[in-house]
Amino acid sequence: MKNDIMNIELPLSVKLLFQNKQLDILSLLCMLSCFSKKRKGITLEEIAFYYSIATSDAELFFEGEVWNINDTNAKVEVDANLMLIKDRIKEFIIILTNLKYIDFEFVDEQVHIKINKYGIDLVNSLDSDYFNNIIEKTNIVREHIRFNKTNEKRIEQGVVRI
Repeated sequence: MKNDIMNIELPLSVKLLFQNKQLDILSLLCMLSCFSKKRKGITLEEIAFYYSIATSDAELFFEGEVWNINDTNAKVEVDANLMLIKDRIKEFIIILTNLKYIDFEFVDEQVHIKINKYGIDLVNSLDSDYFNNIIEKTNIVREHIRFNKTNEKRIEQGVVRI
C-alpha cells in the first residue's frame, strides 16, 4: 500500500502549480531585485527569510515595531516555505549564476548574493500580477521586518506574533 502511494503520477497541471522550479526561480529573482541597492547583496539566510514571507499567502499587519501574520494557517505556510527554500536555495543560486542573472561573492566567510543588470532587465520585462505582488510584498516586508536571528528563530518555532 505504501509503495502504491509513492508511485502516483500527478497530472501536469498539478505539477506546474506545486512543483514548478522555473516559477520558484523567477520568484526568487523578483525578490532579489528588491535588494539591488544593497552594496554587498544579501546572505543566503536573508534570502530564505524574506522569500518565505514574500511568496506565502500570509497577510501581514503592522503596528509600530510589531507585526502579525493574519492567521495560524498562513503562519504554518511561512514556516513551511522557510524550510523548503533552505533546502533548495543553493540550487536556485547556482542556476541563476549560470544564467548570468546574479553575482555572488564571499564577504566575511559568508556568501552574499546580488542581482545584476541582466537579472534586473529580466524582472522588469515580466508582465505578471503574480511577480509584481512578490516585489510589492518583499518591499513591504523589508521595510517593516528586519532580518535577524531572533526573527528567523521565531518563524522556525511557529510564533505568529513577532
